[in-house]
Amino acid sequence: MASKGKESEKVGSMDFVNIFLRAEVERPLTDPQRDEFEDMLRALTLERSQIKEATGFALDNADAAGEVVEVLTESLSLKETSIPTKVARLYAYAGLAIGKGAARQELMDLPVSELERRCQHNVLSLVGGRVVMVARLLSLEDTEKKRGYEVVD
Repeated sequence: MASKGKESEKVGSMDFVNIFLRAEVERPLTDPQRDEFEDMLRALTLERSQIKEATGFALDNADAAGEVVEVLTESLSLKETSIPTKVARLYAYAGLAIGKGAARQELMDLPVSELERRCQHNVLSLVGGRVVMVARLLSLEDTEKKRGYEVVD
């Protein structure tokens, strides 16, 4: 397959989310987890601790990212939801993007050879290019943290 050049490396945050979601096999939220997240979003206000809790729930369930993003997106599209509640939900979504953003940018700035080395070290596929390798490394890091392992470069 021919290289798409530097244009393929310029990826917006939503493109990254979409690639991340396809990069690994993910699990669905359990019914109680989905109910908890939906309840959390329904009750969400502009109070920082509540936004932090919703963001934390989403990050803790990164291996179900597709469903987490789906629930959050659906919650933003309800016409009957008040504007302050939607703003609070947007803050929670932004918290997800910022939380991953710094780590993602650090990896994106590495030379491809270093990304390949890290992927090979962690027995991850090199297929898919820079963006997909970064997504795999971030996913691995989340998984390792959940299991209590220290991530090694």
